[in-house]
Parts: sequence; structure tokens; C-alpha cells
Amino acid sequence: MIFLTVSLVSIFGAAARESQLEPGIEIPAAGRSRARIVMAVAAVAVVGILFLGDMWWTSIATTEANTNVYKAPPVEVSLSGENTLVLKIGPSPWHEHRKQMQLDNIIPDHGHLMHLFLLRMPEMDDFYHLHPEESAIGTFTDKIPAVGGGSYAVFADIVRESGFPDTMTAKIDLPAKDKGATLTGDDSNTVAQKISTVQTDRTTAPLGSGVHVEWLLDTTTLRAQKPELLRFRVTRNDGGVANDLEPYMGMAGHLVIFRRDLAVFAHVHPAGSIPMAALGLLQQSNASGGHSMAGMSDDVTTNEITFPYGFPQAGDYRLFLQVKRAGHVETAVFDAHVKP
Repeated sequence: MIFLTVSLVSIFGAAARESQLEPGIEIPAAGRSRARIVMAVAAVAVVGILFLGDMWWTSIATTEANTNVYKAPPVEVSLSGENTLVLKIGPSPWHEHRKQMQLDNIIPDHGHLMHLFLLRMPEMDDFYHLHPEESAIGTFTDKIPAVGGGSYAVFADIVRESGFPDTMTAKIDLPAKDKGATLTGDDSNTVAQKISTVQTDRTTAPLGSGVHVEWLLDTTTLRAQKPELLRFRVTRNDGGVANDLEPYMGMAGHLVIFRRDLAVFAHVHPAGSIPMAALGLLQQSNASGGHSMAGMSDDVTTNEITFPYGFPQAGDYRLFLQVKRAGHVETAVFDAHVKP
């Protein structure tokens, strides 16, 4: 752009200086002075046009980014009292532009209006899967259990009435608490090894009393942007088949995936990453009647669970596999390195 600007100014200067002279005629002093004036005026005009053009372009780009490029709504996370977590969903120009901003049109997904994930950083060693209740339009609250103090990454999943999902992110510093709300129902927590101390090639992880999980990899190398079937087998430590698996929120299992720098987050089911509420709406609108889709059954008839997924970026990942056994939610933790 600098080269083009200098060239354009030079052309104006040459035109003012010698365009009307006959070949071979020496340029008079008046012509040189006139050329300098014209070049100065041309430089101011060109720079001014570029400046105004940049202002216009920035304004249009900002407007388009707010209304036509999707951004998840902001969420403000705070601690009220000693152990009440408060989440307030902020305005979203993108949803506002599409008349989808009404925060009272959130629908349940797996029986809950919000799925909240807390992950202690940077070691990814304390993980919570909670389900806050809506206390007012756009505001959710939950009594948090005893937590290890530190900085937590927050991921809040909701699904709108149209079937459109939002995953909102934030951070919060939580003080260490020895006492807190008791985890019941679908809420769960697990404490894992610090990610800086583990190897990423482990394919076996403990799950609960007398049981472990095997990650059945079809390849020794995971690649980014390549569709994979992530298969896991729950096995008793004595080699027998674990036959006490139960549906967890209507699914055989849930898989939560984080890249180490949090640039990637995914909440995946055996049916994929589409929210089940959205999938249900799609089935209802199917003119041929509700046909069954993989992963929608709440029957757990095998000790193997498969999740379709493709890692979008290379890097180090931590995976939290959640299943339900004998009425209790249990979590197995895996680490993986994904190559380009």
C-alpha cells in the first residue's frame, strides 16, 4: 500500500511537472515548484481517502461481526455468599438480530436447562459437571460442593427453543472449601492427576471400585481434522465384563473434551456433538415420522461406548468419560496428543 501511494503521488507530480513540455525541453523552476505543490496536495488527498476508507471498512466489519458472525453470548460468573454460584447471561447482538435473544425460550437438554462444566487450570486436575437452576430469566444459580481453591475455566451449555445451542465461557477464582453442597442426581466431580505429570499415551484409566476403562484406539496416532470413532470399554479389574452400567441422562455415556490451552471444548454423546434437544426437534419435524438415531436409546446393553468425533486442532487434550454405575456417576480421565 505504501508503494502504491508513493507511485500515485509520483504520477501526479510528473503530470504537473512535465506533461505539457515538448520532448527535450528542460524543466523550468516554476514547473518543479508546481510539481512539489501538486505532490503535497495529492499525498494529503490519498492518505485522507485511505484513512476514511479504513474507518468505513472498520465500521462495516464491526457491524457484520456483531450481527452476521456468530459469537456466544457473554456470561458473568460470580460467587454469592459462601457457596452459591451465580451465572448471568448477557446480551448477544447476533441473537438479537435474529429475534432469538429471548432468554425465556431455553429448553431442557438431557432434562436440564444448563450443563455447567468447571475445570481447574492450568493443571486440569479438578473437574465438575453441574446443572444450575434458573432463578430468573437469564440467571442461573447452583450451590457448589467442596472445591479445591484455584482458577477455574467455566463452560455453560444451553439450547434455545429453535434447537440452536450456545456454549458460553468465562473464568472464576474459587476459594478452597472443605464443606459444600452434596453432589446428587446427575451432578458429578472428579479429581485427576495434574496434566503436567502424566504421559499422553495411556489407554487405560481407573473408573471406580474394581473397574477400569480401556480406550480402544484404531490407530497409534491421532490426527487433527480426521473423523474418529472414540471407543471405550468398561471392564472389571479381574477381567470380567462390567454389567452394571446404567443410562446417564438418557445416554450410555458422556465425553467432555478439552485442549490443554482451552482453545477446544466439546461435549460429545454417542450420537455426536449435536444437543439431544436439537436432535429431538429434528425428529419431530421429520415428515416420515420419528425414526430412531444412533445413540438416542437409553438402553445400556454393552460395556462398550463409542463417540464420533474429529479433533479440530493439533495439540494436547484431556478427555473426561462419564458413565453411571449402580446409581453413581463415575469419571475416567484420558490424555491424548493429536498431531497435525
